Amino acid sequence: IDLFSGCGLYTFLPDGSLDYDGLGRMLEAVIAQNPKALILPRTGVHYLGTRHPWYEQYQDELQVSLNPENGKMTTEGAFSMSSTFWREQITPLLGDIVRFTEEHFGQYILGYHLHGGLGTGEWAYMWSRNSLSDYSRPQQEAFRRWLRERYQDDPARLQRAWKQEEATFETVEIPRDRVRAYWQGVLFQPGKEQASIDYMHFHSETMADALIH
Repeated sequence: IDLFSGCGLYTFLPDGSLDYDGLGRMLEAVIAQNPKALILPRTGVHYLGTRHPWYEQYQDELQVSLNPENGKMTTEGAFSMSSTFWREQITPLLGDIVRFTEEHFGQYILGYHLHGGLGTGEWAYMWSRNSLSDYSRPQQEAFRRWLRERYQDDPARLQRAWKQEEATFETVEIPRDRVRAYWQGVLFQPGKEQASIDYMHFHSETMADALIH
């Protein structure tokens, strides 16, 4: 095999720092089998593994999912796409990974396949089970900021659109009723479901922005 895609390109030491020996061993194992190999590492820093010490320290920055069948909220093993901590403190690790890889294995590297999100890392909030995301604190705060900009900082505009006289930018919540039953079809109705429409709009923009970041 001359073109190799895969190889989870990072491991961590108990203190949370990158284990460069682990990175090297994974790549060396491929190259040992084929010295002519070109490798497309699949790597990212959205999910660090639940044993990473940052998961205990920054629980409030993790993604939260809702089970629409029983209403239960679950804290997931990945950071919220809206987490400022994740963007400012963790994503720079990706540069460290690339620098190490290029310095020691650059001639074998075809490119980098960046992954993020839960499940299979295909830039989705949730992939493997019946869950809706994200209901975390960072996502809620970012959604309120987004609404303030969308409705030009005018609560009356928000109230008319959402058909909620009591709605304010400080108190609105991410809707929990955005599940589509099989008989409802795939389209939301602006006159009745603007809250869900707004969140899905924000939800998609946030994922794209996290990927670009």
